[in-house]
Amino acid sequence: MVMVFYGRLVLKMNPIILCGAISGNLTTTAALYSVSDAAESSTPVLGYTVSYAISNVLLTFLGPVVVFAV
Repeated sequence: MVMVFYGRLVLKMNPIILCGAISGNLTTTAALYSVSDAAESSTPVLGYTVSYAISNVLLTFLGPVVVFAV
């Protein structure tokens, strides 16, 4: 919910693109398909691609940091 409020109120993003960006940030492709079906458009993919790539890189690099910190 924090991501939705921040994206809508602070960044003033389009809700459809915001939902795609959130599903990319959570790295869930199934959520992208659900958002695309609900929107009846492929517009959410615009927000999904960049956030998915950044999240995968951060997960790869920060995984060992979390393991060694505990």
